[in-house]
Amino acid sequence: MIKVPIRCACGKQFAKSGFGLIEILIALAILIVAVLAFGVLFTSSHNSIFAAGRQKQALYTAQSSMELRVSQGAAISSTDALVITVTGLAPITVNGEMYSIAIAGQSARLSTFIPRR
Repeated sequence: MIKVPIRCACGKQFAKSGFGLIEILIALAILIVAVLAFGVLFTSSHNSIFAAGRQKQALYTAQSSMELRVSQGAAISSTDALVITVTGLAPITVNGEMYSIAIAGQSARLSTFIPRR
């Protein structure tokens, strides 16, 4: 803080204090750094939120397509057997079909195993 002597019209002298140019520039630099940091944070968060939204939409589309294919009895991707092993017990084998679907142009791939009746 700088104290500047000021004389009023009545002849009395007062010391008026204020901020100097260097103090104002330092405060402005700190403010700019803080604003830039928050700007980067908001941009990164915005991109992450929209990427998650696109992925969720792709998975929803894949799930809807999968449910439609299964309900219509679409062609089976492959006939497989699911083997469940538990330590100390005999393995359990479940025969069924493996359905897989991938959405072109999006990073969504969905697979499901449906046991035979």
